Order: sequence, then C-alpha cells, then structure tokens
Amino acid sequence: MCETYSESPRLIPESRMQAYKRPKKGRASGQPRAELDRGDPGQGAVHVALRLLGPVHGDGVLGNVGALFPGQKLLWDGKALKFTNSEEANKAIQHNYRSGWSL
Repeated sequence: MCETYSESPRLIPESRMQAYKRPKKGRASGQPRAELDRGDPGQGAVHVALRLLGPVHGDGVLGNVGALFPGQKLLWDGKALKFTNSEEANKAIQHNYRSGWSL
C-alpha cells in the first residue's frame, strides 16, 4: 500500500512491515540494466523485479478492464488468464497487433 506517486510504501499486515528490513541506500549498479538489455535477466535483480512487478501490473490492468464494465461482476481465472463470464471483457485485455508487430 502506498500514497500518491508511490510515496510512503507500507506492507500489510503491519506485522510484515515490522519484519521488513530496508536495503541500504545507495545507487544501483548498471548490472540490472545490462541484464535487461541482453533480454536474459537470469536470476539477478532484474529477474526478481520483473517477477514481483508482473502481478502488480496485472492487477492494474484488471482494474482498468473492470472500470470499462461498471456494475458488472467479472470473474477472473488466474491460471487461464481470462474472464470466465465475459467475452467482452476478455477482448478488452487482448492486443490487436499491427501486421509485422505480433508476438
């Protein structure tokens, strides 16, 4: 949990915040960026950051899709990565890539 612009981050419940040990302040090395540029994060800091940020990003996307369907209960299947009760909502999370730009 945090305030606007990610200020004052807190872990919930409070017991997790109390158990958390903050890392030493300092400048990050160029190594994580180099790993990301290679496209092979391995098990370094970038790998951990992407693994942790993926679910956070996903929650944000789901929240945005939910805002498109006010008053409707959407059921999300995390393993299948789709809504089980709304094809319209599933279309809202799919990308329509231009020719030559598909994954």
